[in-house]
Amino acid sequence: SSYPTKESMGKLRFEILDLKLNSEKTAILKGKWELIRMKDHPNGLFYVDLEKFDENWLITKDSTISFEINTPL
Repeated sequence: SSYPTKESMGKLRFEILDLKLNSEKTAILKGKWELIRMKDHPNGLFYVDLEKFDENWLITKDSTISFEINTPL
């Protein structure tokens, strides 16, 4: 979809809640996200699996959960 203005697209905020190093080359990151828009405020959690290749950490899997979608009043 397209957004006619920057305001209609909204502002994405996220916070890292937990980062667990499973080994020297794998990690799991858990965070929460929220999208601030004029008409609604969807939010939820995200999970990211990370794997180290050479000196770079890359995302190998991501999952997003939405808690609710607020509708305009």
